[in-house]
Amino acid sequence: MPKNASAFATLPLIFVVIILGLILAGFLLIKAGRNADLSQRVGKPVPKKIGVIQHVKTLDPVYQGFKEGMSKLGYTEGDNVLFEYIDDGGDISKVRGITRDFINKKVDLILVITTQALEQTLKESTASGNAAVPIVFTNGSTAIQQGLVKSFKSSGNNSTGIIPDDTKVSAKKLDFLKDINPGAKKVLIFTSPGAVAGEISAQSAREGAKKLGITIVEYKFKNKPGPLSTQELKDYISTLKPGDIDAIMTMPEPVVNSAPENLKMLLDLSKRLKVPTFFVNLGQGGLIGYNLDLTDSGKQAAEMADKILKGAKPADIPLGYSRKNYLEVNLKLAKELGITIPDSIIAIADRKIE
Repeated sequence: MPKNASAFATLPLIFVVIILGLILAGFLLIKAGRNADLSQRVGKPVPKKIGVIQHVKTLDPVYQGFKEGMSKLGYTEGDNVLFEYIDDGGDISKVRGITRDFINKKVDLILVITTQALEQTLKESTASGNAAVPIVFTNGSTAIQQGLVKSFKSSGNNSTGIIPDDTKVSAKKLDFLKDINPGAKKVLIFTSPGAVAGEISAQSAREGAKKLGITIVEYKFKNKPGPLSTQELKDYISTLKPGDIDAIMTMPEPVVNSAPENLKMLLDLSKRLKVPTFFVNLGQGGLIGYNLDLTDSGKQAAEMADKILKGAKPADIPLGYSRKNYLEVNLKLAKELGITIPDSIIAIADRKIE
């Protein structure tokens, strides 16, 4: 045997040892990586998932307030909370499908904006056998009257939320009108099919108008939100001429409030007739915006959501009245319309556009 034959003989064994060593090292590195990943996942909780159903687009400040409130309570979007926002475009028939989708995605909570949307969400959560999915609602003006919740003390179901006093809002808008124009006699309002909250506010406006010597000029939409009702509005306002109305006041109903083009038509009408407009908020345009403070309402809902996400049951959280109203005055538009806003209103306005 040649002198170095033994060296050649042992060479394959050395290779085997090296290869086995590399495999073992690789295995240990993979295991260490997995353990590190596991420790990270153990230390970082799974984000809470919140589905948001918007029925009236102009109420978006509620959603923004909700997110702000959640942030202040320690929830960081993309980290320990995830939001999925869906706008039904004013089509209430879509709400049950949206609710079903959220339930299938196993959201931890659903935020619902408006009484109409709450009604459909509750129906779907019950029909799908998921009546335990927590629901927080805002702008639930008629939730108790419609039997959607039992009382302020307890909803008696899987929901809790905020109820505004729309009756006081409507009456106060008429007071503002009399301050601006003591001679005002005719106020245009709109109501629409199935809008219970709008009807309650309209009734409040009718009662308040009688006390102030004002006649309510009411237009009742024949169609639900969509192209037909938009055309209906266009046709109606084209018939109005100077002297027919002294002011325009919107109610919490979906036809006017769900479509920016509808609100713009009313704003253009006010400019043509030189009359003031009283809208939900000045994000819609208009001369006076007066309503519950939508942003604060969202923050109030966030406080309820936080309790639920920490283990409380919705039925154990009392319903709440909206904490404050918000007055906005567009002094720039007032100048354009030739309308003088009294100092008494300017002094108490939360926001002034100049």
